[in-house]
Amino acid sequence: MTTKTLISALQLATKREARASGTPGPNDIFYSSTDYNLPIPANATQFVLCGSADGTGNTYVDDKVVVAAVNGSTSSPLYTHDYSNGNSGRIIPLPPTDVTSAFKQFVGKSINLQTQFIDLYKNSKGGSNFFLCIYA
Repeated sequence: MTTKTLISALQLATKREARASGTPGPNDIFYSSTDYNLPIPANATQFVLCGSADGTGNTYVDDKVVVAAVNGSTSSPLYTHDYSNGNSGRIIPLPPTDVTSAFKQFVGKSINLQTQFIDLYKNSKGGSNFFLCIYA
């Protein structure tokens, strides 16, 4: 069995405590962060989106997260997830999620990543820490 080695943990978002949201408009962005020139090591073989820098920890957003590659004024979503599952009434956290297929194209390059938390339905909004853990 081959053991993966964690070689980098990039923090994409900082936890936002849940709070009342009032009445949002469609796609009410309540958190946005852009990180520039993030180095993706040439020996990277696996990418995991998680809540802790050690590759563990659940992620959640009330309601939706979008992680996108940004180049000038162009944004290309790499990962999106609606944690409310279409306004089901519950936010369901996800365990660490393999996103290798979306990020492998950037191995050996530097990228600009934008992370957004989006409130889709009124009641509350908040979100966890998000890390992109990179393994060799």
